[in-house]
Amino acid sequence: MRTENYVLRQRIQAVEERLAHIEAIIPEERVVILREVSKEEGEREILELFAKGQILYYSDIAEQFGLDLKLVVEICNELQSKGEIEVVGDIL
Repeated sequence: MRTENYVLRQRIQAVEERLAHIEAIIPEERVVILREVSKEEGEREILELFAKGQILYYSDIAEQFGLDLKLVVEICNELQSKGEIEVVGDIL
């Protein structure tokens, strides 16, 4: 019985260590409060951000402005078709 308990404690410790490792490499969850904005207002904000010459991901834009990711992708695709921004993969 003691041997079984020892083995079980060792296995629990190994599982706890693996879990701690997994928790350490998983990014923290963040809560983003979405704002309701018109497409035109979202476009203006996104263009102002690009005027600073930054390279951005869709998720960066969505998080910074509190915009729905789907709306950001839609706006960026339209801006790209107008030649106002360049999209390479998911990097803008």
